[in-house]
Order: sequence, then structure tokens, then C-alpha cells
Amino acid sequence: MGCKTWTNVPGIFSIEVERFNGIWHDMDGEAMPDAVQKALADCTDDYYELVIGFRSSGYSDPGVLSGPPERCYPPEGEDERVLDYVELDRGPKIRLDSDAAQSIFDAFEEDIIGVELDTDWRD
Repeated sequence: MGCKTWTNVPGIFSIEVERFNGIWHDMDGEAMPDAVQKALADCTDDYYELVIGFRSSGYSDPGVLSGPPERCYPPEGEDERVLDYVELDRGPKIRLDSDAAQSIFDAFEEDIIGVELDTDWRD
């Protein structure tokens, strides 16, 4: 098995958000980042799903773990994920400048990295 590469594979991370006492929180009660607070300031409902779309490009090489030492090397790979869009599951369109959208992406980057992708996907 050799090196596997992928380019621009789409992914989605979503998080439920709820307004309580005028402040947007995730469902664990954690206040959302300022960029989310500002983006949702004019929303009329108190509950939405915030959807963060992203694209992934990278490679995965399983390495060679057996055989002559000169032919062995450890597994390696890279998975770069970049922001595609931020939207709500329903209701009003939220308007974000690129800095605000990137701020939201950055706030959830660990979660976004954890999203499993179908790297065999083809556009």
C-alpha cells in the first residue's frame, strides 16, 4: 500500500448554539466566541445549529515497518483543513467578513480536525 493523497475534500462540523440571557452558548453552557456573538446578534430564534464547512487536502503514507532496516520508515501524513463557509442550519443568512469567519473556524479547529472524512471522495 502506498501513499494516498487527496485534494479539496469537503467536510462539515456543526455545533448547536443557544441564546441564554442574551449570550450565545454551546450546549455545554460555554459562551461562544465574540465572532459568533456578533454574527448572531440579530437572529430572532434562541436556538440554531452553526455549520462550519471546510475543505481538506493532504496525504497519508502508512510507512514501511518491516523488512530490511534501510527500507523502513515510520507512517507520516498531513491533513490541511481550510475554511469554506459558516452558516446557520435555518433562518437568516449570517454575514461574516473573512476575519470573523476565520475566527469562528479557529475557535473550533480542534473539533474540525477530529471530523472523519471520506478521502476517496471525488468532485
